[in-house]
Amino acid sequence: QTEDPSRSPNARSEYMSTSLDADLFVSEKDLLSEYVCSVCLGISRPPVVFPCEAGHIFCASCISAVKQCPSDRQPRGKKAPKLLKGASLRTYNNFRLKCSNLCDEWVGPLGDLQAHLDRNCSLSIMECTHEGCKHTGMRKDMTEHESTCPFRTVSCPHCKSTQV
Repeated sequence: QTEDPSRSPNARSEYMSTSLDADLFVSEKDLLSEYVCSVCLGISRPPVVFPCEAGHIFCASCISAVKQCPSDRQPRGKKAPKLLKGASLRTYNNFRLKCSNLCDEWVGPLGDLQAHLDRNCSLSIMECTHEGCKHTGMRKDMTEHESTCPFRTVSCPHCKSTQV
């Protein structure tokens, strides 16, 4: 049975992302060429192996609907592209790069980039945590917004009741 990349446990975060510019990478640049998507010309993200004899690697979103390999024109047949696995995936996840938001706060392995973007990057866009508020902004600005958000819950210092 083939593995559908869109059904992977991390599909939501992986598919929210696009290919990565090779200029973000700080090490092993000579090894990156194997992971360049020939459709968008960025570093494949998430990397999937096309079911052709050569096993070319592309971004999942770049080849989701193609019927033949963009590199060698071999037909896909009934096989689906598969997520990168094993040693190739370990190599890919260990490439060191700068934050794709260019925050200057992080350099680390590619496998940790999404966690940095989701949890720590000051330039990541996030939503206000107060129920009913639709405000979005950079993580670095959210503390200020949330302290003055009209949807924040405030405790009365006298009666201890909470009010919006």
